[in-house]
Amino acid sequence: MLNLKLYEAKIIDTEDSTKKRLVKIRILPEHIDVRDSDLPWAAPFTSVHSADEMENDLPQKDSIIYVLVDSLFKRFYYLQGKFFYNLFDYSKVESALSNASSISDKNYNNIKFRLYEDGGLEFHNKKDGSHGFIHKSGSYSIFDKDGNCILDVGSKEVKINATGKVVIDGQNIELNGNTKNFVTHAELNTALQTMLTTLNSQLGLIAGGATAAIAASGLWLTPLTIGGLTLNIASSKTNTVKTG
Repeated sequence: MLNLKLYEAKIIDTEDSTKKRLVKIRILPEHIDVRDSDLPWAAPFTSVHSADEMENDLPQKDSIIYVLVDSLFKRFYYLQGKFFYNLFDYSKVESALSNASSISDKNYNNIKFRLYEDGGLEFHNKKDGSHGFIHKSGSYSIFDKDGNCILDVGSKEVKINATGKVVIDGQNIELNGNTKNFVTHAELNTALQTMLTTLNSQLGLIAGGATAAIAASGLWLTPLTIGGLTLNIASSKTNTVKTG
């Protein structure tokens, strides 16, 4: 049976060359005078881990954690983070959540969250199922309580880089408002060609009437020719942006 004792320790280094989630620790006060190079590395005590599933969530350097140590001081396991009552400040989370007006329920009791050291906030509402990430700039991507996917980047840019197609399927698609409508090339070309056919037909009738009048007058004039108008809008057709 493995007997482990609980200690407090300080994270000295997280640059583990084996990339196995090890952290170098200084147990307090037992290692207070030990050189950094001689300090032990501790492994996580619990983790999501299998052949197909794993995680990496290292504690911050210089943070204080709990560690479990065997009686011979040869095996070290760390527990993720010691809770400090005075450092827990939910107002920071509320401030980040306030940037996202799409979140309807910001109740402390319902929000499971992780506030990162860079100011980013990942959250999940256990009651209504909303989930998302809020960037420190205020931009956010959220699945709201109704399953709508909302991306709000404010004055920032949305970039989609793809060597293949970018496909957006939707019954209704709005781009920068909904008060104007797109015109598609094929339908516009058909309508314009139909109009030209009618116009040319009418101009032909006009030309025929004018020619008959000239002939009746006995004057030697060149017969009047009207019509034959054409219109080509092929150059207005784009092949990089299409719709159905």
